Amino acid sequence: NAVRRALACFGNGVQINGAEIKNSTAVDGGNGGAICAADCSVSIRYSDLSGNKATADGGAVSITSGSLLNVSMSTRFTGNHAARSGGGLACSGCKNIILSGGTIFRHNEAEGGGGAVFAKGATAELRSTGSQFLKNTAQQDGGAIHIVKSFKWLSDSDILTENTAHNSGGGFAVEGTALLLNGKTMVTGNSGGGGGGGGLFWNSLAPNRSAQNWHTFAPKISDTVIFDDTNTARYGKNMATQPRSLRSVTANYTAENDGAFKTRPNLTAIDYYGQDVRGKGLEGWTIAVEMDEDSLKKIADQTGGRYFRATDSDSLKQIYMQIDSLEKSEVKWIDHSEY
Repeated sequence: NAVRRALACFGNGVQINGAEIKNSTAVDGGNGGAICAADCSVSIRYSDLSGNKATADGGAVSITSGSLLNVSMSTRFTGNHAARSGGGLACSGCKNIILSGGTIFRHNEAEGGGGAVFAKGATAELRSTGSQFLKNTAQQDGGAIHIVKSFKWLSDSDILTENTAHNSGGGFAVEGTALLLNGKTMVTGNSGGGGGGGGLFWNSLAPNRSAQNWHTFAPKISDTVIFDDTNTARYGKNMATQPRSLRSVTANYTAENDGAFKTRPNLTAIDYYGQDVRGKGLEGWTIAVEMDEDSLKKIADQTGGRYFRATDSDSLKQIYMQIDSLEKSEVKWIDHSEY
C-alpha cells in the first residue's frame, strides 16, 4: 500500500493515549500523514505527533465524512507538513473538533491554507480551549487556523503567536463561518505578509456591501481578548476583510488640446473596517458598485443639474455628446505649490 501512515479508522472509534507517532507519510495524494479517519470518532490524549507528512491534507491528522476528533491532555503537533491544507490537522466534512487541555501546535506547515488547522464544511461547532498555536506557516491563508464554510469556530483562552500566512490572516483566516473569541485569547506577533489581517482575516462571502452576510459573519470578540501592535500585514495589522466597497480618493484633471478637461477619478478598494485593501487582498475580487438612481435624480434636480445613465458604450457616447452641447462656463482657480 502506497499510503504509509500509522493509523486508519473507517466507521469505528479509536482512542490513542500516550502515543508517539513520528515521521509517518501518506503518499500518492494521501490525507493524514499519521492518522486518517472517515466516519469515525477519534480521541487523542498525552500524545506526540511530529514530523509527519501528507501529500494532500492534514500533515498529521485528517478527518472526513462526519468524523469527530477530541484532542486533549497536552498533546503536541510539531513539525508536520501538508502538501495542501492543514499542516497539523485537516477536516473535510467532519462533524466537529474539540481541542483542550493544553494542546500545542508548533512549527507545522501547509502549502495551502491553515498552517496548524484547516477545516472546511464542518457541521457542528469547532472548539479550542487553552490551546497554543506557535510559529506555524501557511503558504496561502491562515498561518495558524483556516476555517471555510463551517458552522462555527470558538477559541477560549487560546494563544496564537508568531504564525505566518503568505497571503492573509496570520493568526486566523475565516470564510463564511461564525467566529467567537472569548476568555484570555491572545493573538500576537502574527503576520499576514502578502495581504490583510495580521491577526485575523475574515471573508463574509457577501455578494455586495449591504448583504446580511456582513452582519452574520462579523466576528464576536470578547473585551478580554488581546490583539496587539506586534501583528503585521499589508493592511489591517490586527483585523481585515475582503474588499467591501470603493472610495474615490482624488480626481485627476487632464487638459486636452481643445481646452476640454478629462476627469479620471482615483478609486481605492476598502474593507469592512474602512482600510485600504492592498497586496494579495486585491487579487481575484469583483466589487459590486451599488447605485441609488432615485437619490441621484433628486440630487440633480435640487442642484439644477441633470442625471445621465450609461448602460453600454453607445449610450455613453450619446451622453458625452449631450454634455458637450450644454452651455459652458469659465472656471477659475488659484493653484498653490510648495517647494
